[in-house]
Amino acid sequence: MVIDPRRWPVAPEQAGGGLSIIAHRPPVPAGVGRNVLAQDRHARAEIDLAHCTSCRATLVHQIRTDPAYRRLGYARALLTVARIRGRDHTWSTMATAHTTQP
Repeated sequence: MVIDPRRWPVAPEQAGGGLSIIAHRPPVPAGVGRNVLAQDRHARAEIDLAHCTSCRATLVHQIRTDPAYRRLGYARALLTVARIRGRDHTWSTMATAHTTQP
């Protein structure tokens, strides 16, 4: 499987079958948005992040991958798309409380 990050993300209404990375824009500027990697329109991995264009910073809040789809590079693909979109940004991650949920 080869994912070309230059083609993604797409709007939810443009997602088709196969693999798609779908962009859910934040409700407010510099708010937290979500990119979803879907396989045949079923979410397999997600990344929550905030891009601030005025301060040129990106904060990665959380990355989630369905247990059955881990170790396939889906989270890496989501991070690659985000890094291309915010290529001139400084990057940071935030610590979240450990949960037992997959």
